[in-house]
Amino acid sequence: MQNTRFEPRLESRPSIWSSIGRVLEGPAAWLLTFVVIPALVIAALLLPPISLMSRLQAFTYTRIGVAGGAIRDPDGTIVNFPAEGIQRGFLATIESTPRAEFIEGQAGRELYEAARDLPDYLIPKSPFYKVKLIGTEPTQVILEIPIPNDSLPYETLGVYSYRDGRWWHLPNVVYPADDIIESRLEFVPPNFMVMQTVAVVPAVSVDLGLEGQLPQNAMVANEIKAGLYLRGDGALEGVAPVNTGNTLPVIRNWVDDVVRTDLINNLLLDPGLQDNQLVAVEQTVVQNGYPGVVIDYRGVDAVPSARADFVHLMSRLAERLHANNKTLAVRVERPRQISADTWDTTGYDWEGLGQVVDTLIIPAPVDPRAYAPNGEMEALLDFATSRVERRKIQFELTAQSIERSGNYLLLKGYQESLQPLVTQIQAEVGDDGNVVVSLDNPRIQERVTWDDAIGMYTYTYVDDQGLQRTVYIETASSLARKLTLLQRFHVRGVSVVTPPSGDVDPNIWNVLLQFQQGTDLSGVANQMAIAYTVYGPDGNVIAQELRPLDDPRLAFAAPAGQGELRVDAQIVGGNGQPLTALQSTTLALGAQAVAEEAPAEAVAAAEEAPAEEVVAASGEPTLSSGQVVNVREGPSTAYNVLGQITPGNTYRIKAQNENRDWWQIDFNGQDGWVIGQLVNTSGNVDAVAVTSDYPEPPAQPVAAAAAPAAAPAVAAPAPTGGGSFGYGVQAHMVHNDQAGQVMAMTRDLGFNWVKQQVEWKVFEPSPGQRDFGALDGIVNAANGAGINLLFSVVNAPGWAREPGFDASVGGPPQNPQTFADFLGALAGKYCGSSVKAIEVWNEQNLHYEWGNRPLNPADYVALLAPSYAAIKAACPSMYVISGALTPAGDNPGLAVDDFAYLEGMFQAGLNNYIDGVGAHPSGYNVPPSVTWEGACEAIQRHGNSFNGACDSPHHSWSFRSTMEGYRNIMVKYGAGNKKIWPTEFGWAAGGAFHPAYKYADDNDFNEQAQWTVEAFQMMKSWGWVGPAFLWNLNFRVVANGTEKAQWGIVGPNWEPLPVYNALKSMPK
Repeated sequence: MQNTRFEPRLESRPSIWSSIGRVLEGPAAWLLTFVVIPALVIAALLLPPISLMSRLQAFTYTRIGVAGGAIRDPDGTIVNFPAEGIQRGFLATIESTPRAEFIEGQAGRELYEAARDLPDYLIPKSPFYKVKLIGTEPTQVILEIPIPNDSLPYETLGVYSYRDGRWWHLPNVVYPADDIIESRLEFVPPNFMVMQTVAVVPAVSVDLGLEGQLPQNAMVANEIKAGLYLRGDGALEGVAPVNTGNTLPVIRNWVDDVVRTDLINNLLLDPGLQDNQLVAVEQTVVQNGYPGVVIDYRGVDAVPSARADFVHLMSRLAERLHANNKTLAVRVERPRQISADTWDTTGYDWEGLGQVVDTLIIPAPVDPRAYAPNGEMEALLDFATSRVERRKIQFELTAQSIERSGNYLLLKGYQESLQPLVTQIQAEVGDDGNVVVSLDNPRIQERVTWDDAIGMYTYTYVDDQGLQRTVYIETASSLARKLTLLQRFHVRGVSVVTPPSGDVDPNIWNVLLQFQQGTDLSGVANQMAIAYTVYGPDGNVIAQELRPLDDPRLAFAAPAGQGELRVDAQIVGGNGQPLTALQSTTLALGAQAVAEEAPAEAVAAAEEAPAEEVVAASGEPTLSSGQVVNVREGPSTAYNVLGQITPGNTYRIKAQNENRDWWQIDFNGQDGWVIGQLVNTSGNVDAVAVTSDYPEPPAQPVAAAAAPAAAPAVAAPAPTGGGSFGYGVQAHMVHNDQAGQVMAMTRDLGFNWVKQQVEWKVFEPSPGQRDFGALDGIVNAANGAGINLLFSVVNAPGWAREPGFDASVGGPPQNPQTFADFLGALAGKYCGSSVKAIEVWNEQNLHYEWGNRPLNPADYVALLAPSYAAIKAACPSMYVISGALTPAGDNPGLAVDDFAYLEGMFQAGLNNYIDGVGAHPSGYNVPPSVTWEGACEAIQRHGNSFNGACDSPHHSWSFRSTMEGYRNIMVKYGAGNKKIWPTEFGWAAGGAFHPAYKYADDNDFNEQAQWTVEAFQMMKSWGWVGPAFLWNLNFRVVANGTEKAQWGIVGPNWEPLPVYNALKSMPK
């Protein structure tokens, strides 16, 4: 019998294959067959080394071999890959997204972010091109993009690429003849797009060097000051300049044109020196509170390694400064033109620096001939804007005149360049009995002429060695021409270099201000002329005429009789300000010979002139001014006033103070001092001695009331921006039942505001006894007509004024709170009605509006502060407007310059107590668009009998200059968000009713109409003007025959005058 218990059968042991078979035959068979195996196959195809997707995608790419090649977009855009930039072959393709889809954000997430991050100064013009590569990226690429159809002007086009969340400028050149934009790069951009640039806000810096001073009337973004130098160990030496708040220190490796190339080259080679440099610059900028720094390192080796090292160093410095919210500007050396569109930038990689710095300062050509149309400057602008993003470019311009001798160019001062033109006067009596006067300098070969190609006056003379020299006179007009060229290329950064003496055309500062305001400078005209005055034997003026600088000949009939004529001549600007010292000569009547130049002493003796008479010694340092300037006992305003210098007269300079900002002159036989900022100098002022021999200033009395009063603790809202622009007119409606007629005519004009002056003394004759009944009818009429009212409140009642007050003039209260109480009651009564604004006082910089009290801006703010609080407490929505100042110059005891007074108000806290700034921009006989610098020429061109703008040039003669000046001061003191409310402006016309207002004789009714419309249109376009009130509607009705009626726009019987009809038809 066989025992099977201990001998198992072989077939009872399953094999591994049988197990696999059972799995394959089991329920999971479908999973393996339909999921796992296909997944493995797909993975094998997609993953390297097979990478099917890459292989499929490669069908849309172009293979670029080592011989080079290109890819093309259907619109004609070509991406070229030169052979010299290819190490090994690769694949490339280009994709484009239409501009409309890109702008609308409909092209996917990546392009949506690119569109979202587009800055305001870029406007897309082309499709958004995207370049894709597979393989080793080449090191060179050339983009050729067709110029989009709507891309004019070509000067302001650019190519940009988006990466890392921002748009980067790509170097490019526009070829209009070939209709392409070309960009040559050392890398392949992931994308690119053609952009039209938008002009950014202009910014002007002034390079003052070591000793220069900014004039008082100059307003610039930054002052660049020297004093710091690169040291051998990489740190700094020298003295850090005083920070005025907008000071940029410049760090140099050169002194007096001696460049230490060893210092900069050692710095670029030694990392340890570089670390010292970074720490020293960062600490200097941060510790002194500078907004940034200017690096002016010259002599960098013009080799690729040094160029790259300098960019790397500036990149590290920029990172450290940006971490402290500071800026970095780098000045490069003047480039050299190689061909029409090629420039040698020596040791400075403009493209690399443009990527890392905030500002790249590029010296513009010094040779005036470079600024001719299609000249060197235009070529440099083309090149610079093609290499560097234009908003980072700052061109360095000189403000000095240029003297050319052969191939050498020398800088000359403004007055220095003018003085040779009037060194001698030639006068003779002709056979016809006429006197002919001309200027004669035997050294001048070619008299002064106007070169229209470069926009400058030029003349040629022979020097002591017999060599010919040509002088190009730099004026505000020629500078404006250069700035206009920059504007054409949307380059708005300018650095103006001035000499330590400050001898530049004083009008350049106004041009620079206009440039920063975005004003069109193409209309800035040169306005220099020769001013002749001829005195007869009796000392009376017998001839007075302005002659063009390029045609200085004067002829006039010789008076009968015997004796001597005296002829004075000097060069003056367009506003009449003297630009050179006065020169004089005498001529004996009956003689026909050339008169010798008379010494000043002889002229003075002949006329028995006052001791302050003209000084005209050749070469002697002198000064003069076009305005009245105080002469003091010592060099500061703490000294007593001795008198005033006469505008146009010349005074001998004797010495200067230690700070070199005051001049000592011979004044009526004694030593007097005048501040340098208000006068023009001539002669060798660099040789004037410094003196400290003057008395101590007298002790100053302690002012009793200098600080503004704090606003009472009431729930007054913060000041607003002062509303929006509106059309208004002033009328008189108190106690005359004319409110209804006024409102009807205001509506007929299409205007929406009326101003009424309210005399406090009329409505509160005794304390607390207020009667507003006479105002109720005015308010009700305005309510019914839908007209807004401005109440201008003035004139304290006698009970509120100080003891012994001058009752012949209106004035403020002794206690400001009494006025505040009245204004609070007025605001409370009419809150929610047509009364929308209250003007707190009127022309407080004028003696008879301020009670013949001292004219102190702080005193006015002390009156305003509690008034603001009371008005806002009673009616939070009521606009509070500061009392409008009268445009005026300084006239001690009578008036304070309104610009100076406005600044004083802001310094006393004005910004805390107003919604808007009141202004009275008078027109006189000057058109509204004319600035004060051009006012004299304008009135003479139109014909004038009133000569104020010529006799005493000042901003107050100009509507525009007054408004723009107020705006600049407001911006300076942080009130740029507020509006100016012109609560009185206009032009008197139809003849003067009072001899003090003779300018009304010069303006006819049609001029009044034209200028008033133009003024409203200007104010509306400015964007920073609130309601503007024309002075006035009905004073020919209520006060005909008085000086106030000269401004009325309707006749005595309410008949419309031309200005009324013009305003009615004016588009609103």
